[in-house]
Amino acid sequence: DDYFNSGRLGPWWVNPTQTAAGGGNILNFFPGGFVLSGQTSSRHVYGIRQPAPLGAFTVMAKIAENGPNSSDIRSGLFVGILGGKGHVCGPFPQDGNLGALGVTTVSDTADWSSYDGYLVNHVGSLTTPTWYRIVWNGSGSLSFDYSLDGITWTNIAVRTGQSQPTEMGVCEYSNSGAVTTSANLTIYRFRCIPG
Repeated sequence: DDYFNSGRLGPWWVNPTQTAAGGGNILNFFPGGFVLSGQTSSRHVYGIRQPAPLGAFTVMAKIAENGPNSSDIRSGLFVGILGGKGHVCGPFPQDGNLGALGVTTVSDTADWSSYDGYLVNHVGSLTTPTWYRIVWNGSGSLSFDYSLDGITWTNIAVRTGQSQPTEMGVCEYSNSGAVTTSANLTIYRFRCIPG
């Protein structure tokens, strides 16, 4: 568990996750969390990551997207393979809808990645801090869920035929528009449960 109470990242985090477009992260800590924003207006990924466990695991985070709601932004919790693609699950404040959430691919080595089974659900006024969860079953399947209370979960998507994730973290990502410093996430907690 990481509650981000120390005012800095622990040594297990790699900061920043960024792509060839450059830039980096701005991390503004407060008691019990931090706000993540980028330093450039380029198309790319920014965020923080750490190694994922071997075998099956569940990773979750409590996240709020702060906008803007007209950006081409996909953000939230992610798992991936270092040096390649991964999946991000969380708030997607695109199409002028801050109440959207979804799942899509993400890359921390390319400026953006092609759509690969992109899915977005518009769930109304879901703009409060929300739990997101990714479950790796250890044998090719990823499940993506959200919860308003961290107890009752609703599935967003399932992806099969996947490889063992080697990294996990939180990020913001833009496929065709610019990630700007006005787009940011508030992260309140990060948790990983092996097995």
